[in-house]
Amino acid sequence: MKRWLPALLSLMLAWAHPVPASAQAATVRLATLDWPPFSGSMAEGGSAGSIIAQALESQKLSLQSQTMPWKRALSQAMAGDGLDGFYPASPVECAGAGGQLSNLPIGQYQFALAQTEIAPIRWEQRDDLLRLRIGIVDGYDNGPLIDGLRQQGRLVTDTAQTDILNLRKLQAGRIDAAVVEISQFAVLAPMLNRTMAAGMARISLNPRPLDPPASIHVCFNHSPAGQAARQALDQGLAGLDVLALQADYLARHAPELNPTN
Repeated sequence: MKRWLPALLSLMLAWAHPVPASAQAATVRLATLDWPPFSGSMAEGGSAGSIIAQALESQKLSLQSQTMPWKRALSQAMAGDGLDGFYPASPVECAGAGGQLSNLPIGQYQFALAQTEIAPIRWEQRDDLLRLRIGIVDGYDNGPLIDGLRQQGRLVTDTAQTDILNLRKLQAGRIDAAVVEISQFAVLAPMLNRTMAAGMARISLNPRPLDPPASIHVCFNHSPAGQAARQALDQGLAGLDVLALQADYLARHAPELNPTN
């Protein structure tokens, strides 16, 4: 009995004083959308998901992503509901959601116009876009050029719920062009051109970008857990070459991309 007494006392002390949650492996929970190659169903959760996971791992944290429609991702992430934030987010999208942006980016993106091969677009200045009916996705930040013209009431737009629906509208001839992220188009276009219905047109990417490349971030809510996750992510990102990691991811998982994009 005496031999077991020290072990029994140690066990009783462990029950009375459990290991605090902060000392255990913690998880950062983020909402996202299916936005290849950055997030969603691609390998490693997309390039942004992979970079977030690496940054958090350096802080002894893990990432749990929940993929859902874009507008629901924003609302649920900001409401808390077991989530700390959402990604990928532009500064405009995070400000609109009422969140707090990560100080450091998780990658970069760039928008251009998708067009049909039978009716390619030629534009040199912003006023050239005013004659077009342009498809956008509901809730997206479309960049300063497109959203600037929209806010001025000068641009005719047509809203879709997802990028794929937006591009299908273009193939069906319901719009003249569609705003799309350049890397995303390279991933989606082969499938869309291969599976289009009779009467639809093949699509291509207009070679002129709409705006310069811009950074994407994680947008955190203002809960204590969200703010702690934001601080940990920024600390982890500080030790990473994010653009190099994004380029490496795209080379491995999206070989159809032009490396210069």
